[in-house]
Amino acid sequence: MVGLIHRTSVALAKKFLPDPMALGLKENIVIRQKPTDGQRKKHNITVEAFQDRPVFVFDQPKNGEPLLYFCHGGGFITGMLKEYYDAVARLQKKIGIPVICADYPMPPETDAQGLLDFNLACFRNVRENYPDSPIIISGDSAGGHMTMTLTQALSKKERKAVSAIFPLFAVADMSREDDGQPYHKEEALLKKKNMPGVRDRFIGTFDKKDPIISPLYGELTDLPPVHIYSADKDPLYQDSLDLEAAFKANGQAHTHHIFQGYGHDFILFFPTPDGARGLAKLASHMRESLDL
Repeated sequence: MVGLIHRTSVALAKKFLPDPMALGLKENIVIRQKPTDGQRKKHNITVEAFQDRPVFVFDQPKNGEPLLYFCHGGGFITGMLKEYYDAVARLQKKIGIPVICADYPMPPETDAQGLLDFNLACFRNVRENYPDSPIIISGDSAGGHMTMTLTQALSKKERKAVSAIFPLFAVADMSREDDGQPYHKEEALLKKKNMPGVRDRFIGTFDKKDPIISPLYGELTDLPPVHIYSADKDPLYQDSLDLEAAFKANGQAHTHHIFQGYGHDFILFFPTPDGARGLAKLASHMRESLDL
């Protein structure tokens, strides 16, 4: 059952939370923020560079030890924001392994192919630097989309080096003409008014069923074990159900973990008792996939 503290937090977020997606769409820009000095110190964040873009490293990876390659969300409109550093840090502390998170380019800086090319090159650079480290690929929302497209773009040999992938509250199918899911009162992070613009800006001139736009139509076999996390009051819930059905039809090893009564991305962005329990479940599952 959803707790009172969580319900109150959702209500307050719906009323007072800023809407950077709307600004990004209006100005046709990507909204980003740097971590504060306090966040860098508190969360042990170092900033590296890859192809002239910042890559944020939470804790210090060592070759041979596990790490998480995390693709941040934000609707392909926002990059790393102050709230995201705290969210990723909470996950890092729960799972207990270093996290590498790149602030990747997005439209209008590049198109969907350029975005994927950057993440593919960045991931390969990580593998080059830590060739003996077990690795998980994960991401939330738009980052869940990239978790899928990045893994699909890897060679079969490269996939064998990935212990598991965790698409969280993921975008999987942009071919729908509408959102395909009602907006419930429990939803605070995704605004219905923004979704058409989010889709149009990311899709650009690509076909909506191109796998780099809608990974549901990409390769769905011979992937590392896939662990889907979703919530039934999330506008993107149907995407997770469709992914699950496609994996089942293709014989791909997978699990699907559904949180009943919650909205989009709540385990990362709501540090309530409910969110903390969900995050603890995810972190425990990630550790289990690494045999930790």
